[in-house]
Amino acid sequence: MKIGGKITNKWFYSNPPLWMQSLTVFVKGDMIAILPFLLLVLLVGVWSIRFMLLIYAVFITFRSLGEMLFWFHQQFYDFKYRPFDYGLNKLDNKAIYILYQIITMNLAVIGASAVLYILFFWK
Repeated sequence: MKIGGKITNKWFYSNPPLWMQSLTVFVKGDMIAILPFLLLVLLVGVWSIRFMLLIYAVFITFRSLGEMLFWFHQQFYDFKYRPFDYGLNKLDNKAIYILYQIITMNLAVIGASAVLYILFFWK
């Protein structure tokens, strides 16, 4: 992964522009997983505004729960295990954990949104 060698901990943990915090991008590294997901959500809006808003609402819910769990674990646990880093070898374990947290949360949002859509909106 060519771009992976250019992403460092210094960049990953630096502050994004203030307006990005409304998209729950709290460190620049969050953009790696959140911005592609939000683009996908916007594309869903071309098909259905209602479903796009549903997905975004579920995203905010899961993201907030994920952040809450992250900060809870931050207080009590040591981060020694190194999962597969997708070529982002200049990032430390905590940065990789953040990416895994966001990616799996995005998948949970897609799944929960699909379940809600099928249950309540599919005709």
